[in-house]
Amino acid sequence: MTTTSEPLRPTAPAVLPLRAATVAVGLMAGLFFAWDVSVMPGLANLDDGVFLAVLAECIRAIENAAFYGVVVAALVLTAVAAATHRGRARRLIVVALVLYLAALVVTGVVHMPLNQAVLDAVAAGPGADPAAVRATVEQPWRTFNIVRTVLCGLALACLASTSYRPVHAR
Repeated sequence: MTTTSEPLRPTAPAVLPLRAATVAVGLMAGLFFAWDVSVMPGLANLDDGVFLAVLAECIRAIENAAFYGVVVAALVLTAVAAATHRGRARRLIVVALVLYLAALVVTGVVHMPLNQAVLDAVAAGPGADPAAVRATVEQPWRTFNIVRTVLCGLALACLASTSYRPVHAR
């Protein structure tokens, strides 16, 4: 017997939050990935003061309604999808929810304090030591952003995999 993958046909009310959650989590994974492969490598080539100034501008720019809307939507829609599914799909969605929550915890515990240190250093102006702040911030920021990227990527894979199930070929 061989197996193939065939799309599931769940009801529309259950599908909509799942599809929207998949998109929202995918947007978050893509955002973190973009920082990993373009923003932080680009900033790495700058001197310490410019590094902090540009990173501070990026931090300020990302704090907007669209960003926070996607952050919250990914969480809420994934939770709704978990509540409206059963069996294997629900298990995968719950795993996705836990992975996404872990990424949010990393953001709160690691990135928010590091971002605040950058903003404080830039606000301090000439009184700050850009090299010392950068030495404290850059590597943990990059390392834990990779962690967020992986967590969101795995959450995305879990959500996307709920769309298919193996079926036996006749």
